[in-house]
Amino acid sequence: MLQSTLELVSVVIVCLISQPHLLWSSESSPNPKSKQVWSTRVVNTKFGAARGLLFQPKGGYEGVEVFYGLPFASAPIGSLRLMPPVSGSPWSGTKMNTEPAPVCPQVLPNIDNETDALKVMPKGRLAQLKRLLPLLQNQSEDCLYLNVYVPLTGE
Repeated sequence: MLQSTLELVSVVIVCLISQPHLLWSSESSPNPKSKQVWSTRVVNTKFGAARGLLFQPKGGYEGVEVFYGLPFASAPIGSLRLMPPVSGSPWSGTKMNTEPAPVCPQVLPNIDNETDALKVMPKGRLAQLKRLLPLLQNQSEDCLYLNVYVPLTGE
């Protein structure tokens, strides 16, 4: 039961961090085919410049500026695999990512057979997993990125 709870918590945390469109209405979702509105400001970070996308959350909340896929460490691949994180490399130009970077590899729960799935999890968890699992399909070891959300008020 504890392992099952930890799996759910890790799936939810990964989704909220790496898949922010779970929070947005369909009209303002970060769909590459929909019209996207870029922020007018460029933010300079330690590694380079970034420009965010503007979104309006559900529920009448204030808008946010979203900076997708800002690297915080070098990819843990090759000689860096299974080693402590190494600081990321600076980039040139302005990063303007339109969607989140891949999520870290993880074993996803099998919910193909709903009857069997409901034997080991509550109905609410199954409903959440149905919604979240498609968003976790893009996995890669190169997953050390942040999605940063900045409120538009008080800029």
